[in-house]
Amino acid sequence: MCSDKGKYTAGEVLQGCVVLQNNSVRQVDRVMIKMSIKEKVSWDDEVTRIQHSGEGENRKTWTEYIHQRRFGKTTHLKELVCVSQISHVLQPGAYSYPFQYVLRADLPGTARYSRRVDAQDPQWRGSGRQLETHCELTFKVKAFVSVNDVFSRDIRSEQEIPLNPTFNWSSMNPAFGEKKGQVLFCCA
Repeated sequence: MCSDKGKYTAGEVLQGCVVLQNNSVRQVDRVMIKMSIKEKVSWDDEVTRIQHSGEGENRKTWTEYIHQRRFGKTTHLKELVCVSQISHVLQPGAYSYPFQYVLRADLPGTARYSRRVDAQDPQWRGSGRQLETHCELTFKVKAFVSVNDVFSRDIRSEQEIPLNPTFNWSSMNPAFGEKKGQVLFCCA
């Protein structure tokens, strides 16, 4: 699969082509592309609980650490576009199926974020484990060539493309802040 640019902005026209290098005679029913924007989030929760047992002088108190891995997933865009619906026989060789797709102006931009911090739990710290946070917003274009043959599978290809959100720079106002105070000690 190829596209005319390396990255896009929401609202632009994505132009590209599905390139197929065919090594044998195949019956092809259709060529499709699937546009998808998915958001995936995962993080570690560390919750502490103070526990007590016993009475009087035998009373003991300790901290219990509870760890949970949490996940979230949202789909912002999922759309199938038919590039070619004509059933035909492909001889060995290279084939190109051009396509165009108008990206919605309200699509979010793509991003990735990852962070690790030390846990409070002494057992986790001792073993070197850390609390992790991961999130990503990805825009993928997947190409499918539907093969009508008992002994052949559909041909698939996938490409991740950076997507920038549309932003109205003229609506931005400069930020201004002021702080007054007294310096009690300064060293150079």
